[in-house]
Amino acid sequence: MPERKNLCVPVAPHPGIRTLAEPLGDDGARPVSERRGSHSERTAGRQSASDARFLSHAPSPPVGVGSIAAGSGPTQRLRIRHQQDTLFVEALRPVLLLGRELGNDVNIMDPRASRQHARIERRREGFVLFDQSTNGTYVVIDGQAEHHLRQDRLVLKGSGRIGCGFSANEVERDLVFFELV
Repeated sequence: MPERKNLCVPVAPHPGIRTLAEPLGDDGARPVSERRGSHSERTAGRQSASDARFLSHAPSPPVGVGSIAAGSGPTQRLRIRHQQDTLFVEALRPVLLLGRELGNDVNIMDPRASRQHARIERRREGFVLFDQSTNGTYVVIDGQAEHHLRQDRLVLKGSGRIGCGFSANEVERDLVFFELV
């Protein structure tokens, strides 16, 4: 017998409004507003207890990806260049991780970098760099003096360079270059 998969369809009667829906079954999905009976009546006779998780009365998560609601936040993308790689922080990838650990999006080989050194997030206020390291993160935004972050954050504007554990003014192969596009 094939494994049963639980599917749930959010129903939005009006743009911008999210409504919880029942799992898909033989009768399809019905919006919460059309359900009748108590919670125990609605869940009685279901094949598994996991179906009930779709009927939670908790508030629905914000619309959109990551920490940005649809229709708000930066419309630009942040291009990240490191050695031969080019990545973008955008709606499809709202968080980018930098560090020595191989699981990061940008792998810094310099021993001064922490395993999970920093992250860049796409947020309402723009693209924000968060330092999570021991040695700090150095950022030069073109036309400005170098910023040294220690367990702090900085909104990235324009274009510039990021040094993970070392000065962004150093000529270093592990420099990370960024640019709003």
